[in-house]
Amino acid sequence: MQLFFDFDGTLADSSPGIHASFEHACSCHELTAPSYTAFCAAIGPPVQELALRFFPQLGPAELESFRQTFRQDYDQDRFRLCQWFDGVEPTLLALSEIPGARLAIITNKPTTPTVELLKAAGFSRYFDLVVGIDYLAIHG
Repeated sequence: MQLFFDFDGTLADSSPGIHASFEHACSCHELTAPSYTAFCAAIGPPVQELALRFFPQLGPAELESFRQTFRQDYDQDRFRLCQWFDGVEPTLLALSEIPGARLAIITNKPTTPTVELLKAAGFSRYFDLVVGIDYLAIHG
């Protein structure tokens, strides 16, 4: 039996780091960042879609620059600003003890930061596979 998990919003709340990097990208591109509340109401799609939602005037080149600024900031540092939800560890332990159960993560977060967060929390031992948004580029 294979059990698949999303990361953000299922195992952990990554919104503080995502918002901080979004604010950073806004600052670098001379845009006014949305409030944390407004941002969290829209969070989910890839960052360029979020940027377009808040800044529909951005063209393709500006969106790509915004995405790169965000990714560099988030992937190098702010991805660590996540908070694990209560009950994650006992749940993962219980599920991992089911005979034949294999746990995997499929996420829009890049693979390497996801693996690093799992390792730092001591949760990597529960997962046989982590597939991030860039998984095919890394393992393809």
